[in-house]
Amino acid sequence: TTASDAAVHLNKEVRNITQGGTFGTTNQAKNGDVLEYRITYTNNTTGAVTNFQVDDATPPYTTFQSAAAPTTPAALGTCTKVTPANAPPAAAAACAATQTAGGVGPVSWRFSGTLAAGATGTVSFQVKVD
Repeated sequence: TTASDAAVHLNKEVRNITQGGTFGTTNQAKNGDVLEYRITYTNNTTGAVTNFQVDDATPPYTTFQSAAAPTTPAALGTCTKVTPANAPPAAAAACAATQTAGGVGPVSWRFSGTLAAGATGTVSFQVKVD
């Protein structure tokens, strides 16, 4: 999935970790396989973006396993995440925090700083196929 507007370009890819796959736009999976989704974001404007947040959700027939922000530009500041492991009204968790697997629903990463012009980074999450 690719989404783009005047400010930020998003590119979502998936890989099957269980089968040793590489990231791509499609993938095959069977019950019990673990998939990893990676969303790459890029600020294509000439100015900084503030209040930056990436939102997604666990796909149908999968269960949440983990979420991370493996590549984060320093200027984006503190990263917090909301996942099925800490769904509202629970507080957001630090992006580096290990969470309990299980559940379905929204996955969100929020950043306290700014995404500079031309800056890029990634967020990711893993699910297990039911």
